[in-house]
Amino acid sequence: MPKVQLHAYILVLLLSLSILAMRIDKPLSIKGRPNTNFSKIPMQLDGWVATKIPVDEKTLKALPSASVLMRYYDDSKGTPINMTIVYGTDLGDFHQPEFCLEGQGHRSLSKGKVNIKDIDGQYFPAVSLITESDYSKQAFVYWFSSDNVNSTFLGNYKFKMLMSRLRGKRIGPSAMIRLSTEVDESDSQSVKRIADFASKMVPYFRAEFMDESPAKK
Repeated sequence: MPKVQLHAYILVLLLSLSILAMRIDKPLSIKGRPNTNFSKIPMQLDGWVATKIPVDEKTLKALPSASVLMRYYDDSKGTPINMTIVYGTDLGDFHQPEFCLEGQGHRSLSKGKVNIKDIDGQYFPAVSLITESDYSKQAFVYWFSSDNVNSTFLGNYKFKMLMSRLRGKRIGPSAMIRLSTEVDESDSQSVKRIADFASKMVPYFRAEFMDESPAKK
């Protein structure tokens, strides 16, 4: 098939999908910020104790359809872990964390994948990222989630959500979960520390975002 003809077919397909998407009822029934106070995500868990970090007005203004959680967890056994969650109805408010971190002065040193244990004992992938700034070296672990869909890349995640929408499925708000810690040992040990902590928190993330009890883990 000639390239021009192939491109024409692709363009028609994309236009058709766009028109179909506009004709389908919006799958997110919540308008404005999701009504959540993140109360199902514990302040204390297995020796970890959290401190709340206030969310500034500038951040909230930049994320008009999202609720934001920021906490600092410490278990007195190593470097504390910072938790940031953006939870909202408009995927336009979501960004790949690398871009935001770069704007904050973080230089990416390496990027990979790490497995997080789910409540059924299976594992799903998350992104591991090592950055360096003028002040410290940091390890990050993040992923995007809604219903039973987890993804490490926002573009792919948006595509999955669009496909769910085209199938007529009503999907709930989406979450970007990002955890970080200062690297005080090796990069791999810091990433593992975050992944182990994330696996402990997954049942509570699901309880908060999917209304599933941690008792199901």
